[in-house]
Amino acid sequence: YVTYAAYPDEKPVITGEVPVTDWKKSGKIWAAPFNADTAAMLVVNGKMQILARTPNNGYFVPPAISNSTDELYFNKGEIKSWKEMDGNRVIMLLRWHTGINSIANVDEKNGIITFKSPQEGVIIVPPRYYVENVKALLDAPGEWFFDKKLKTIYYIPANDINNPNEVKAGVPEIDQLIEVRGKIGQPVRNLRFYGLTFEGTTAGNSTISYKFAHACEFVDNEVSSCGGTAVSVREGCYQTRILNNIFESVDNGGIYVNGPAKPADGREITRETTISYNKFYNCGGINIFASYTLITTISHNYITKTKGRYGIDVGGWANQEE
Repeated sequence: YVTYAAYPDEKPVITGEVPVTDWKKSGKIWAAPFNADTAAMLVVNGKMQILARTPNNGYFVPPAISNSTDELYFNKGEIKSWKEMDGNRVIMLLRWHTGINSIANVDEKNGIITFKSPQEGVIIVPPRYYVENVKALLDAPGEWFFDKKLKTIYYIPANDINNPNEVKAGVPEIDQLIEVRGKIGQPVRNLRFYGLTFEGTTAGNSTISYKFAHACEFVDNEVSSCGGTAVSVREGCYQTRILNNIFESVDNGGIYVNGPAKPADGREITRETTISYNKFYNCGGINIFASYTLITTISHNYITKTKGRYGIDVGGWANQEE
């Protein structure tokens, strides 16, 4: 067995973040240099901060059904033609998906937003929505904004933070922290992660992934503030145990167990995965997903405040025999 574990009474953190330091205060807003072209998120003390948005909590609801897929109605005073709207995003909860678009024009007189591109679904039912990534919307504790031109991050500290120089702040810059990868006939065996904290990855991958791994364990860990999927178990994995972990603020899925639809070799089949006693808070995507796998156990998990379509989703092969 090979085990990576937290030393007693210590909390090791494995992170994909680049530190943000040298904060200077002006009024209630703090600013720090960040020499990059993008900043996917700001993580402070392990928690994902809020990209400048309106409303600060909850959603706006259009007063009328849109006449076309290019527009959205709003109530007077909710949306304005703010300065520096390049990069703005409109996040909409539609009937079957989350719509992400940008505002091309604001008609404040008639209360109409025009989108940069047509948005599927806005005609059917007026969606709940909010607008983010506009500097003028930076007005509440915990909100932040990255100015690409000035290479500066602006931040209003959360209520429990007096000075961001005294806490750990960072911007994720990589999309994966751990990859466990064997080969067919040569799997990784008996690798265990206990009591570790993983945080701060960008979208596009899994923070921790397994492929051709046998009898591996992921137990008593925390995965938070990640843009992609937290843990993925892929082809050739056998008797993987994912137990008693905490997943918080993971944008695109908690645990994904996804074997091959048409395995060419029996050793490619993903089987006997156990996902039990885990807790999921404020996660998007599907919190627990299993597809094209055999003898998968999903039990005693706690899922709350899910931002995705399903808490648990299983499927894949058309019948048990296949």
